[in-house]
Amino acid sequence: MRPYYTDLYVLFRHNPRAEAYFEGLPAQVRDKISAQYRLVDSMDRLRAFAARYQGGGGQP
Repeated sequence: MRPYYTDLYVLFRHNPRAEAYFEGLPAQVRDKISAQYRLVDSMDRLRAFAARYQGGGGQP
């Protein structure tokens, strides 16, 4: 079972790889994800949001 967190920033505290992944995204993608930080509760969800905002589809 994959871990779930309450929001993006709690995910970062528990998963440094998630934060590194986020920091590697383009600024406009980070801004869009940050605006919805409460919906990002896992690494999978972070990847889905990133794909969506980079034009790759992805269903957050």
